[in-house]
Amino acid sequence: MNPSIDGEIIRIAMSPLTTEDREKYVKLLSQKLENGKVIIRQIRADEMHEIKKKFEAKEITEDENFAFEKKLQEITNEFIKKIEEMGEKKKTELLQI
Repeated sequence: MNPSIDGEIIRIAMSPLTTEDREKYVKLLSQKLENGKVIIRQIRADEMHEIKKKFEAKEITEDENFAFEKKLQEITNEFIKKIEEMGEKKKTELLQI
């Protein structure tokens, strides 16, 4: 990398990615996406536990318990879908020559 100064802008010329580099970045992307999904599932599990505690303490009714769990699952699915969509978009971008 050779930086060059152009007034107030610093430009850095980088060589194009090789196929091997692209595959390495796709693999790294997959790992990061999976970590994101795991974090979302952990948050869901924590919230499910809180909902269960409130139900057992009779702070919420059975119908509310069911509704909260269903809503939480819908939100979880929505965010996992967003992660997968962003991942596919980035994967396509990385593999594009």
